[in-house]
Amino acid sequence: MPTDPTEPSLFDAPLPPDVPAPDAPDAGPASETAAPPWDGPDAPADPDAEAFDGPPRETLFLADALALAYRAYFSMRNSPLTTPDGLTDTRALYGFATAILKLLEDHAPEHIAVVFDAMTGGPNFRQEAFADYKGHRPPMPDGIKGALPYIKRFVEALDIPVLEVEGVEADDVIGTLARRAQTEDVDVVIFSPDKDFRQLLADRTVPAAGESGRGAVHMLRPPYQGEAFDRETPATFRERYGGLDPEQFVDL
Repeated sequence: MPTDPTEPSLFDAPLPPDVPAPDAPDAGPASETAAPPWDGPDAPADPDAEAFDGPPRETLFLADALALAYRAYFSMRNSPLTTPDGLTDTRALYGFATAILKLLEDHAPEHIAVVFDAMTGGPNFRQEAFADYKGHRPPMPDGIKGALPYIKRFVEALDIPVLEVEGVEADDVIGTLARRAQTEDVDVVIFSPDKDFRQLLADRTVPAAGESGRGAVHMLRPPYQGEAFDRETPATFRERYGGLDPEQFVDL
């Protein structure tokens, strides 16, 4: 972002008309003073967990925009940040930008996309199938809702592809892309604090004769405190949950 005060900033250009915000990530009750339960510092993942085994392969990084914005906002709930005029809360934008820049610095991904929930206001396919889907969720804080257009503009300024599919939640887009990449023997890193992605964790598979292998899926979670990313792998998952495999996470 520009550092010269005479240069235009992300906040200078007009934004599109206000539209209904997407649903919060998989959360229970939350407030302005409490971090959402899905994001709590349970047993931390191992920041020194091994990266992918075997020779290097192509790796696709998929960042979960909304979950990262929530994490950033609530991690700074006691340290308000605003624009100089005090009118725009910048906690979500600042924390998101810091996390993405650190990801780029530490991992230098060649293939990366940031996935957003489509902010069109229309229902997604789950809401069409079940009218009360996520009906218990608290409303999105204004500090997050107002930051999302700026977050998208920040990602575009970095020349990182922005992905959003109308009628489909970002979680489903990320899961679909991860599984598709695996079938093409590409490793995947999901950059998100959302624990639901743990069910996608997978090891590389060794190809049989005449067949292609399958890529691995790991997660990187921004730390609740500290500077190291938490890498979650099938091995760290099994250690945490007493030998269960990641695909059994849906049963917990």
